[in-house]
Amino acid sequence: MFDLEQWINEHDLTVVRTAPFGKGGRKWILNPCPWDEDHRDNSAHIVQVSEAGGIQAGCHHDSCAGNDWHALRELLEPDWREHGVAEDEDETAFYAGDRHSYDEMLKSEPSPVEWLAEGFVPARPIVAVASGPGEGKTWFGLCLGLSIAAGKPLFGNYATKQTSVLYLDAENPYADMHRRVTALMVGLGLPTNSLPFVYRGDVRINLRSPDDIARLVELISEERPGVVLIDSLIDFHSADENSAKDMNKVMLALRRIAQDCGVSFVLLHHFRKSSKQAPNDSVTRFKGSVNIAGSIDVVFGLRAATDGSIVIDVAKERVRTLAKPIKIALRDTDDGGVTMEFIGDCTTTDEEARTFIRDWLADGEEHSRQDILNGAKGRGLSSRAVDDQLKAMAKEEELKDGKDGHQKTYRLKENNVVPL
Repeated sequence: MFDLEQWINEHDLTVVRTAPFGKGGRKWILNPCPWDEDHRDNSAHIVQVSEAGGIQAGCHHDSCAGNDWHALRELLEPDWREHGVAEDEDETAFYAGDRHSYDEMLKSEPSPVEWLAEGFVPARPIVAVASGPGEGKTWFGLCLGLSIAAGKPLFGNYATKQTSVLYLDAENPYADMHRRVTALMVGLGLPTNSLPFVYRGDVRINLRSPDDIARLVELISEERPGVVLIDSLIDFHSADENSAKDMNKVMLALRRIAQDCGVSFVLLHHFRKSSKQAPNDSVTRFKGSVNIAGSIDVVFGLRAATDGSIVIDVAKERVRTLAKPIKIALRDTDDGGVTMEFIGDCTTTDEEARTFIRDWLADGEEHSRQDILNGAKGRGLSSRAVDDQLKAMAKEEELKDGKDGHQKTYRLKENNVVPL
């Protein structure tokens, strides 16, 4: 095991202060800076993120940008790489994992699921919420964060576990977010002060940069949140979102920070544009490499419904959450505030199903039954309700049904096609 404190002493670094860091970690403040002796304002540091976690180093001065733990070792130990990399520092170091036999596992009860919002949002390292533009993800993020900070039921329906919340925003103007928080304070009946909720706007953090990762860890240590909301993921890295290799590094960085600092991340993310050539469900529309969703514990999709409500469904889960899609609504209150209310489980009326079918087949082309049902699911509609109406509309001769191989197909009859 690499002994960092011994290494610091062996290389005569001047430590002016040391303190606990995160969960079991430690931080050493250096003065002067080992890279530039003119930096004598306690700006340099070394951090061991947790007792068995990674090591980070840096200096807050712009002229020291890029100086990290490996750069420090190069400075003080030019030949250190020739002697091998300490297991704590190597991202790909072999680790055989914690061993648990079948018998051992059955001797104890599984740990109960911990929740941020009971039965809905679990307290896992990474949860994501995705939507198209203007479909409510930022309102959702603020409502979730404020409800958790206040310990109030989310949407008036899901009990929350109160903890402090840090909202990191790189997307929205502060004036807009200020208005939204104030409106939600009124609409949700939140206290007018002392709520453990901190908003940071115009954030610039690159999760591909070791320096930025170290500073994010420091920020979390200073603010001490239980939940960190990121709005939105695309603004917090410089990686190619369609590259599995690049996004694996970004998601791995988030998961390590979550584990080392003992926080849950809630990521706000974007859907790609819907397409009739591809399934329209939340997993398919989740923007970027499939490795992003694959690295996340629970993914929720948000969509605007035809009645003005918002449909929330589960795209991927490692913990059982919502049994079926739900509807919520963003509403003005009589006292000038805004609230997000739970409407109920998502049900689809016959007219909603028929309106969707007419819209989907408006191009006059033939579409497979499965294509139509995937589209319905992507809009938050019941596949069964839409399937029932496909059969009914074909029987009423509004639709023409047919077959393409083994696939059932439908199209609007010519006299029902509206010219574009």
